Amino acid sequence: MADSMFHQPVMGRRAFVGGTLAASSMAFLAACGKKGGDASGSDSGSTLNFYINNPVCIDPYNVQEDQGTQVEYQLFDALTSYDAEKGEIVPLACESFEANDDATEFTFKIKKAKFHNGDDVTSKSFKLGWERLVNTKSAIATEYGPSEVSYHLSMVEGYDDLLAGNATELSGVTCPDDETLVVKLSSAYADFPFVASHPALAPVPECAESDVKSFYLAPVGNGPFMMDGKWEDGQEINLKKFDDYYGDKAKIDGIHFQVIKDMETAYKEFQAGNLDVCDVPVAQIDAAKKDRGVSKDGYTMGDGERMLLGAEPSTYYLTCNTTAEPFNNADLRRGISLAINREAICKTIYKGTRT
Repeated sequence: MADSMFHQPVMGRRAFVGGTLAASSMAFLAACGKKGGDASGSDSGSTLNFYINNPVCIDPYNVQEDQGTQVEYQLFDALTSYDAEKGEIVPLACESFEANDDATEFTFKIKKAKFHNGDDVTSKSFKLGWERLVNTKSAIATEYGPSEVSYHLSMVEGYDDLLAGNATELSGVTCPDDETLVVKLSSAYADFPFVASHPALAPVPECAESDVKSFYLAPVGNGPFMMDGKWEDGQEINLKKFDDYYGDKAKIDGIHFQVIKDMETAYKEFQAGNLDVCDVPVAQIDAAKKDRGVSKDGYTMGDGERMLLGAEPSTYYLTCNTTAEPFNNADLRRGISLAINREAICKTIYKGTRT
């Protein structure tokens, strides 16, 4: 994969490779694709072949884990995005945002944009997207059950009433006009623009509620890529460049997300040239470092620096049934915790890629 690709807005700004991507993986590797052309987009018909596990969901309604998120993040733009290079939150689907004096109300000015089906993206599109997360009586909730990520909106005024079924809308979200979204919070929170960057808080068109099943497998978003067919459960997800995207256009023509059950099988496919991007199994880390070269900053690929080992805030833990013996004994659980040599695990099993 060409180095330039990782500096383009669609892959850099959107954190497809450096941020949202594989939040639970300890190593990540790319190579020039043998079947899809140069992934930088310099060749006609370039497609990125990308390994993922089967997602939980690719609809913003329930996007919650890294596999589904990295697909959904190419299909949808939320209001804001975090710029890692600047170290600040920046507008994405909005032109600007501002808060009142006590940070209880935020006003977002929406950019003119189109959904993949040609519908206009308006402030009402965000209100609809947010309310379908919270409303347990919405069409999507009726079909697939309550969203597990609605808590991102818990600080918005009216959240509890809508969640409990005592209201039909999120009272804290209003749309004075198509370009203005006003969000009132139940208490002051100056960092709300960071919350608004979450992929789950993306806008949706009317068909998200009128044609729930179709939208669930082939979401219609406002991002730089659009669905090319529908999600084939356990097999693949194909995206293609959205030519009418309001922002910087994608530098490649498409993304082929190949769904593979385990990392070891995926890595064999990568070595065979059938994948451009893949996680690296622990047993292969040392060999991959030597063979492909390690990124200097851990996040940016270049010639001879194909392996990403940058730090990320992932937490791994063991759970146990605290109502069953002997794990109902807090001292026993504490003893087990103390007996686990985390440093040795990080150094030996994970080849020094964990801290």
